[in-house]
Parts: sequence; C-alpha cells; structure tokens
Amino acid sequence: MSDDPEGDDVSYYVDWGDGTNTGWTDFYPSGQEVYLKKTYNEEGAYYIRARCKDSWGTTGWVEHLIRIGNQAPDPPVITGDRYGNAGQEITYTFSSFDYESQDVKYYIDWGDGNTDETGFYTHNTPIERSHSWAVEGEYDIKARAEDTTGRIGEWSIYPIRIGDQPPDNPSIYGAVQGKPGVEYEYGFVSTDPENDNLTFDINWGDGLIETDLGPVQSGEFFTRSHTWDNPDTYTIKVRANDNYNYSSTWTEQKIIVYTKGKSSNFNLLNVLFERFPRAFVAFKYFINIGEGYK
Repeated sequence: MSDDPEGDDVSYYVDWGDGTNTGWTDFYPSGQEVYLKKTYNEEGAYYIRARCKDSWGTTGWVEHLIRIGNQAPDPPVITGDRYGNAGQEITYTFSSFDYESQDVKYYIDWGDGNTDETGFYTHNTPIERSHSWAVEGEYDIKARAEDTTGRIGEWSIYPIRIGDQPPDNPSIYGAVQGKPGVEYEYGFVSTDPENDNLTFDINWGDGLIETDLGPVQSGEFFTRSHTWDNPDTYTIKVRANDNYNYSSTWTEQKIIVYTKGKSSNFNLLNVLFERFPRAFVAFKYFINIGEGYK
C-alpha cells in the first residue's frame, strides 16, 4: 500500500528476492491495499523489495525479510585480542544466533593450518577456545556454525596479527592555559612501527571521553577542538590504536582554565608548520600566512 500526495493511482513492482519479480502491476487507487501471492521453493532468508510509481515518477525501494523453512545459524560473533606474540596462547569467544533456537556447534579455522570442531551448545551462548601461533604474521580466524538439523551458516572472519607492536606514545600540541567557554584546538600525532593507520581515544578531563577518532595515517596530525565550561585544572589524556586495536600508553597534558585574566596565545597551525615545514610550505604560501612567502 502507498499513499500518493496528490491522490494519483499507483502501480507496484515487487522483487521477491529469489530472482523472480512481478513486473509493474496494474494501477490501483492511492491508499488501497494490494495483495500479491508468492511461493518459495527453497528454504532460506529472502529480502522482498518493493517500489511504486504514479504517472510522474518512481519511489525508492523498501525491504521486508522473510524466512522460509529451517534457517542456518548466523555467522558467529568472534571476540578476543587481535594481537599477540608467537607461542602465546590466546582465548577467543564464539557465539552464533539460530533463528529456530536450535543448539549449534562451531567449526573454527585458526588460519595456520589448524582447525577445531566443537560439540553442540545452546545457541547465542558464548563458548571459549584457545590457540597459539608458532610464527609471527597476520592470520584470519574463521568460524561458522551448524544447527542440529545439519544446516551450516556462513563464515565469520576475524583478522589478527601475531608479533604486532603498539603505536608510539602520542604527542599533544595545544594550549596549556585558557578561559571557560572558549574553544581550543589540539593536535595529536603518533607513529606505528608497522605503519598501520591509527585512531585516537581522548579523555578531555571534564567527563567527556571520545573514542575511535580518525583514522589517520601513521605520523599524520589529527586535530580536535574542545571547550571547558568551568575554571579548573584539567588533564587531557590521549592514546593511539592501530588496525588490530593494540593501544599505546596514555599521554597526558594539563590545561589550566582561569575565570579571567590569563589566556593562551597558542597557535596550532604554526606548530604544524614548524614540525612539517616541507609539507606545509605550499599551504602557507596559499593562505599567505607569515611574512616572506611570495
């Protein structure tokens, strides 16, 4: 059913999700319910998609999920460390949801030629398995689940790195004094031994914690602004995370927020120019900052 704003008659097109469709139907009055029948010949989950048109144009698609017969379990959710050392035993959890609430068992491929097969467990209940890798490198842990009727779901993939190194401790560039209600911009930079892209977690010291900011390339500046509402001494904390969620230690910097009087004339852009003169000389020329750039 579709309501047309001008009350025009509408026609419907239905994609049944199994490779068949209705084509465009006859036109029906706006707001009238239209009933169509469909028989599915195979078990599975299907997305029915429908759209409609009047004499002026066509709408976008809407979807409806229908499950026919017994469904295979969902791809397992895998959790655990994404990094470790060669010879270190690491524990992972696996959990799969089954639409019919049947018990499930798991097939696990550790990515190094070793595999595990579990017994049956209550669906959607995490189970643990441990493994160690003899050689440093990048591995894909894969897992899938089977229900008690023999239906097997799709693989989940969980990348890890054995021998990963954490990012360097970040540096913080920004004001150390300020006023309440004034927005201050800070720069954060860290390098990663494997040259992974990095994200940052920032604790501004006033109750606001921001996580997974970025990503940026290793060694690239990340900027973020913040405002403190009340006079006090705050400790800004930041850490960097690589592609495998290996985190650096926290770097700290204090800022004293005064009620009035003192303030900071810190200029983050000048710090970037000083740290990366070649990378910013063209930009500095373009915006005509400073003297002598012509």
